[in-house]
Amino acid sequence: MARSTKKSRSSRSRDRRLVAGRQKHEVRYAAKKASAKGKTVKKAVKRVGHSRKKIEAVLKTVKKAVKRVAQSPKKVVQALTSTPATASAATESAPSETKPTVRAPD
Repeated sequence: MARSTKKSRSSRSRDRRLVAGRQKHEVRYAAKKASAKGKTVKKAVKRVGHSRKKIEAVLKTVKKAVKRVAQSPKKVVQALTSTPATASAATESAPSETKPTVRAPD
């Protein structure tokens, strides 16, 4: 008896629950659905596996984090620029402030 090559209903539904990270059309669909980039979807597949629900959850949290940063750019810019500036200013001024002390003879 020849075996049927047609997929059964259960295997089709199983396939729909997964995202194949190496297939462009599946990555593109998942990226479009989550309004993310393809690279982000591939990284999510590597991180949490092929489950569509898990990938969508990760992409949703990434999207929220990006949105939070976009809403308060002044705070982020200040935090990023103030730390290196103060650290470099302290290292530049330290050698000039340190002068050798000369003692007078007793």
